[in-house]
Amino acid sequence: MNKLWVIVMVLGLLAGPAFGQAERSRQRARSVSNPTNSVDGTLSSTSSTNKSTNKSTATGTAASATPVTATTQQKSAAKLKDDLTATRAKGQATPELRQRFAKDLMAAARGSAKPSAYSVDKFTEVLLTSAANKSVSSAADARLVHNMVLIMNSFGISATRTQEIVSDLQSALKTAGVAEDNATAIANEFKTLALEVQTADVK
Repeated sequence: MNKLWVIVMVLGLLAGPAFGQAERSRQRARSVSNPTNSVDGTLSSTSSTNKSTNKSTATGTAASATPVTATTQQKSAAKLKDDLTATRAKGQATPELRQRFAKDLMAAARGSAKPSAYSVDKFTEVLLTSAANKSVSSAADARLVHNMVLIMNSFGISATRTQEIVSDLQSALKTAGVAEDNATAIANEFKTLALEVQTADVK
């Protein structure tokens, strides 16, 4: 009886480690057969970080790549100033320069309300003649061109505001050294442009 009890005890002691070893073997086998379970958390974290970084980079790139472009009126003003400079440098209002200036002035009107080509040509002639004689200084060009662009887009503004623009152009001409008679003649042609823009038959 005592021998049987000893045998049972020995078998129990041997079975414990063997069972634990078998369980560890089964766990290792599961890890090998399905390796993604142990790294899912790491992959998810890395993926989220990468997506966030990529999104930030893409957003930053898109923002920095947005071009800054001049408006149509700014482009028209730049062309008109170049035309005045070219006329002053040439010393005469050649047919080519007058044609170019008249075209650029007409292009400054954004809407369909525009003056007649005849009135634009008349204004161009009297203005460029003064510019060619260096009566109009280059320092006055910005102010003159600003008023011209305003008048070419003056459809719907009040008569009071129109007169203010015309008076400012005439004042700029006088300040630039243009004789009063010439400044008045230019202002009168300028006023005709304004009247035709504001009474245009817009459809």
